[in-house]
Formats: sequence, C-alpha cells, structure tokens
Amino acid sequence: MLIGVLGVAIAPASAGGGHLAPVLDRYEPGQQATLVGYTGGPMPDEPFYAYLRPAGDGTVPALDDSGRYVGELVVRETAHRDYLRYRVSVTFALPATLAAGQYELTYCDDPCTGQFLGDLVPGPLSIGVAPARPVVRVWAPEEPEIANLAPGAVLVGPGYQTTAGALRAPPTTVAAAPPATTAAPAPAPTAALSAPAAGDDSDMALGLPIALVLASAGTTALVLSRLQRAHRQLRRGALIVR
Repeated sequence: MLIGVLGVAIAPASAGGGHLAPVLDRYEPGQQATLVGYTGGPMPDEPFYAYLRPAGDGTVPALDDSGRYVGELVVRETAHRDYLRYRVSVTFALPATLAAGQYELTYCDDPCTGQFLGDLVPGPLSIGVAPARPVVRVWAPEEPEIANLAPGAVLVGPGYQTTAGALRAPPTTVAAAPPATTAAPAPAPTAALSAPAAGDDSDMALGLPIALVLASAGTTALVLSRLQRAHRQLRRGALIVR
C-alpha cells in the first residue's frame, strides 16, 4: 500500500504539482491546524487567502472562496528549484463547534479569479475523524514542521522516500575500534639466591678469622699443657730433694 501511495504522490510532484498537506493526520475541533505545501513558479505578486470547506465529490470548482475564510497563505522562496522552489503555509484555529468530517483547504485571490498559486492544489484535512486515505507530504528535507510529524508519517522529497521518524533519527556511526595497546614488557626474571660457590671471596673472608681463632685456641691449649707438665715436674723434684 505504501508503494502505491508513494507512486501516486511522486507523479504530480515530479511534474511540478504540489498540495497543501496537514502536519497532523487528524485534528480536533478547537485545535490549531497547520498545512504546508511546495510548488514551482510562476508566482503571482498578489496575496492569496485560504478557505476551509467540506470535501466535495469533485463537482465544486477546485479554487473558490465559498468556504470559511481561515487566513492568508504565507509564501516564501527556498533554496531549491522546480517543485520545491516556493514554500506555502497557513496556520489557523479550527472552530470549536466545527462538525467532525473530511474537509479540504482551498485558496483564491481577491477578487477570486480561480488563478493558481504556481501549480498548488487544495489539500485534505480530517477533523474529528481518521483520514480517508494515507496522507503523503511532499516536503523539502529541511522543512521545520517535520519535527512535529508522527514517527510513521510518510515523506517524499528529492531523492528520498521515508518516514518522519527515520528522517529525524541520527545517522548510524560505526563504533571505532579501541586503539591497540602495547603490552608492558615482562619483568626480567630475578635470579634465585644460591649458596656461594666454593672458593668465593666471601667464604674466604669468613673462613680466615675462623682459622685464626682455631689456630690461636690450639696454640693456647698446647702452651697450657706444657706449663702444667713443667709444673708437675717441678713439684716432683722438690719432693725428691726433701
């Protein structure tokens, strides 16, 4: 169904035609309504006025002032060309006593001559009821009212066919891979403590005092032994003399 709707909408737009499309698919009596449309030239210098009337069966002239006057159309030139060259909009308050139903917004100059504003055609407006058919908005991608559309609202423009939610979504970015980290160098293995090898200087430094002590002790013991022996001999001699 969406493809069929887009096909119908794209055909008049690519040919230079446009229509006033509501920001909301459905309005309620008493609400403020906004409609926006785009069209190409030529553009008359005189002002145009909008009128709200019940949707007809096609027998009513496309442009007339037979409906309820709701305001003047605002026309400004855009940076685009062709069918998006001029933006046309109107905002007005719906009467609180307005009966629910399908309406259309038409426009005319003053006095009404039936002259078209570029090639803009009247647009549908559903009040108090659901739209009779899906609303397709042929708008420029920078249209400010896109921010107020429902996420599923269909949008058609130069080079795109999408929904308002998809158009408003931020672009998807690929997550950057984390920077490669350089592994810290492994600490150099600590040499295991081992007993000093034989002949090591530390052993020699330690063994030399020990050897001296032992030698001194041995000498002292030898001297004491000899003194004791001499002492015993002296005592024997003394006894013999007596």
